[in-house]
Amino acid sequence: MILAGLQDYLFLWQLWVILFYVFAWLIGGTYLMRWTLVHMTDLPRRKRTLGGSFRLNFFTTGSGLAALGIIALAFGVLAGRAESGKLTIALTGLVLSLPAMFGTAWAVGMVMLNLSGKGWLRVTAVATGGPLAFLVLLIAVAFVPSRSQRLASLYQDRCEQNLYGLRGALNRHSAMGPEAVTLEELVEKGQCGPELLRCPAKLERVPGYLYVPSPQAARDMGAIYKIRVCDCRGNHGRSRMVLYTDGRVLVVDEDRFAELLKLPENAKMAELVRAEE
Repeated sequence: MILAGLQDYLFLWQLWVILFYVFAWLIGGTYLMRWTLVHMTDLPRRKRTLGGSFRLNFFTTGSGLAALGIIALAFGVLAGRAESGKLTIALTGLVLSLPAMFGTAWAVGMVMLNLSGKGWLRVTAVATGGPLAFLVLLIAVAFVPSRSQRLASLYQDRCEQNLYGLRGALNRHSAMGPEAVTLEELVEKGQCGPELLRCPAKLERVPGYLYVPSPQAARDMGAIYKIRVCDCRGNHGRSRMVLYTDGRVLVVDEDRFAELLKLPENAKMAELVRAEE
């Protein structure tokens, strides 16, 4: 499933992961750079101090990461706006960003230090290789899980639209006669398409919702927590989308849902839920 853009992967909890990455780069990268200068170059001691290593790491690695980010972001925006070939554009940006990072770090470092080509090549490899390794780890920890989180949110949004569609179909059906006995009856009578009976998160489950007929008289009694339609267990993890008889569609967690089932007006729904267990 293709998401709308980079913003779909951004969540507040990722900030702490990114801050840890920056801290690891500034502190760990400084000591790694100093070790590299000591063991892989013939620079005098005054150019291998911890402070000098910090500045060298900050400017070389920082400029390299900036170059990588600018190119990757630019191609990411192009991929998001393209009609086709999104993956090809994104991969092209990734391929181009890596030499751009290395070249930028090399150029900045050459300005800061007067090293032989072979010596500076080693330093540049460390200045870019370490952050790249941590960057891969950052993506794995911060952005791979965010895809699942985004998909879960997307499934809930689409499930909400399904329940609104079922609400309209049920109301149209009851306006012409008795309340539908099953959700499948809505499809048979042409009130909705079969896709509305499938929860987007569990398309293989048909129907993906539990339904209790609720005649107009019962809906007019003012029981604001009477459940008309809800997700089957596990469609959305520990949450369920619920259509109340007053027309509201809300997401509730399983604990709250269990409390709702204890209400007298939800006795029939409680039976259905126990049956699915």
